[in-house]
Order: sequence, then structure tokens, then C-alpha cells
Amino acid sequence: MEVQHIETEPGRKRDHKQRNDRYLYISGLVRALELKLLDRAQMNRLFEARQMEDVDRVLSEAGYPADDGPEERLRAESIAILEWFMKMMPQSDYADVFLAFNDAHNLKLVLKKLLAIWIAGSRDDHPDMMQEENEEKSLLPDFMGIDGLPPIGTDVRHALLPAAVEPAVLYRQIAQHQPEGLPEWIYQAAVEAVRRYLIRYELSDIDLYLDQVAWREAHHLAKMTDNVFFCDYLQIKTDLINLDMLIRARNLRMGSDILKKALLPGGLIAEKEILPLYDQDEESILLIYRHTPYSTLVQLAQPDTKTGDKAEIGRMSDNILMEKIREARQITSGPEIPLAFVLARQLEIKNIRVVLTCLRNGLPPARARELVRDSYLPWR
Repeated sequence: MEVQHIETEPGRKRDHKQRNDRYLYISGLVRALELKLLDRAQMNRLFEARQMEDVDRVLSEAGYPADDGPEERLRAESIAILEWFMKMMPQSDYADVFLAFNDAHNLKLVLKKLLAIWIAGSRDDHPDMMQEENEEKSLLPDFMGIDGLPPIGTDVRHALLPAAVEPAVLYRQIAQHQPEGLPEWIYQAAVEAVRRYLIRYELSDIDLYLDQVAWREAHHLAKMTDNVFFCDYLQIKTDLINLDMLIRARNLRMGSDILKKALLPGGLIAEKEILPLYDQDEESILLIYRHTPYSTLVQLAQPDTKTGDKAEIGRMSDNILMEKIREARQITSGPEIPLAFVLARQLEIKNIRVVLTCLRNGLPPARARELVRDSYLPWR
């Protein structure tokens, strides 16, 4: 019997039109929401703030959620902006990129707590890493103590939300060696992170490995959106992080092996091009970066760089990212507009944290002005 193929082209066109209509609506909404981003007058009031109540008043005007103090409000807004993004976007792939970073962060917390429980108990159950190679479960220690699995407790306060997996669920599933209900990449990452930890018993090995996994997954998810703007943004951010790591590794003589573990995948400049620069002179580094937007950063980042200059490098790096984000201002409708709004809000939160740090440490307003990053709407 011949199989009758259903014509799907009209359906695809209908879905495409619905998606475009949705983005047209979201784009108009975001243009109004952008006016809630802090303007120059509000930033000046933050610079001149003398107590936390002054900061609170500005945050209220900018639509930040009510909570117990500025830090709590910033955390609440970090969650709220992503939840809004997840709700509004017709394509889940965009939000999944942000969730991948949160899930990786939460996995770090979970593994460190579980390994602390295991070490505090007994190492007699140390898994044989050469045994049952095809059985992932055998590669994880027995995290269950005599009295069973302790609750995750206050550690959950340090988890990042929203996440694809609730932190408490992630904690329980990893502890019980149960991959069910977890994205495949998360469980595989947990197994490999523990394996690397058991080689040297260095918690930093967990952090470095999971950072690489998170960025690899993020780039993979971004490519699924077919959005050049988003992919380019992630590549630029990867390059900036890798450049910063190269500079720090050289200045502190951390060793090329540490640099290799720390370099992130997915940048415009591949890890294999960056790693050899560890032992080469500044001219070799400038040669690699000469045709990139990062050449000025390389010139500033010499071994004798002062602390103030290092802070300026961080500010300039974020401004390079903001320059990319602002490209969405030239688009009338599309996913780039809500995406840019979320990224701009996240950088705004970073700016407010800079101000709060200066306020707590009694630094003059002029210092805060030097450290803050450019805003999304330069005309405001």
C-alpha cells in the first residue's frame, strides 16, 4: 500500500507567519520596556547614593521587583527577566541557552556538596575507574550516607534560577545515580566532572570542566536558532573570556596545563590558536588579535598592568559586548529585540552591583563612574 504523504508546506508557512506575528508583538512591547532601563539621571542618583534606601528608590522606578534590599532585588530581577523571556519567546531554544549556564552552575553546587558528604564519610567506596567502563553509574561514588541523603539545605540559596532542572531534583538524581528526568548532557557532565576530580581531588577541576561543558552546550543551542546575532554575541563573549584567561595565566605563571583546562570552546579564535601564546611574547599575541575588536585590550594587558588598568580592561570587554547588543536597535522586528533587552538588563544589573560594591567600601562616586559599563540606550 502506497503511503500518502501529507503536504506540510502550508502548515510551515502558517507557523512561520504566526511566529513573525508574535515577534512583531514582542518587539513593540520591548521598545516600551526599554524605557524602564536606567537613564543617565537615574545612574547619577546611584553614583551619589549614600545609603541603600537611595538605591532602592531608583530600582523601584526602574521596575525591579520588591524585596529585602538592593541585592535581593537584583537577584529577583535576574530570575524575573529570564522567566519573562521564556514566557514570551515562541522558540524555546533562545531561553535554553541561558538555562544551560544556570544548570551548569547548579551542578557545580550539587557535586561539591555531594563530594563533601562522601569525603566526610568514607573513601572506602572509591569507585574503580577502570571497572565497568560502559556503566556510567559505576563511575560515581556512593553519596548516600548511613542515614540516607541529607537535604540540600541552605546550599539551594546559591543556585541560579530559572533552570531546566530544579536544584533539589538535580541534587537527588545525581546523588542516587539516576539520569532519568535530566538532560543527557547534564548527567554525562556530572560523571566526567567527578572522574576528573578523583584524579587530583581539586575542586577547581570541576569548575573548569563544567564551564567548558556549559559553553559548548550554549553554542550548540544557539546554532539551533539559526540566529547570526545570537551566535556572534556568544562567540565574542567566549573570545573575551579566553583572552582574559590567557592574560591572567601568563601574568600569574599558572602553567599551560591550567590554561588548557580553562579555555572555552566556540570562540572565533580557537583554543588551539590561543594555547601556544602562553609561552610566546606580546608581539605574537598582538599578531593573533590584530584584526579583532580585542586588539586594544591586548595592548593594555601587559605583565606590569596596574590594578586600575585591569578594571578598565573588564569595563572595555563589556563595552565590546554592548556594542554588539546595540545592533538589535537597527532591527524593526525579530528575536534579536527581546534577546538584546534581556542582555542589556543583565549588564545593567552588573552596573548596579558595581555601584553597590563602591558604596559598601566607601569609594568615591568618581570611582564608580569609571567602572560602570555603557548603557543600551546611549541617548538617554
